[in-house]
Amino acid sequence: MTKEKKFPKGLFAKKPHDKAPDFIITNLSLKRQDLIEWLNSQTDEWINIDAKISKDGKHYVEVNDWKPEKKAEQTEGKEEDDLPF
Repeated sequence: MTKEKKFPKGLFAKKPHDKAPDFIITNLSLKRQDLIEWLNSQTDEWINIDAKISKDGKHYVEVNDWKPEKKAEQTEGKEEDDLPF
């Protein structure tokens, strides 16, 4: 099953120009009003964004909505913890 990819509105990644120093790995552009509206539509306190490069070399940004799986409560030894003594 493939999750639907989410892209933040108003945030764009571009390949740096040819004369940019090596430490510039991507250029980000913000379209303020679109990004503010998109951020206001989000409900999580934190929003993680990944800057990526597609197979054809195009730079882009994508929402990283990975969340760790909740650990199942351990039932082993539970009865021992409930003893009154």
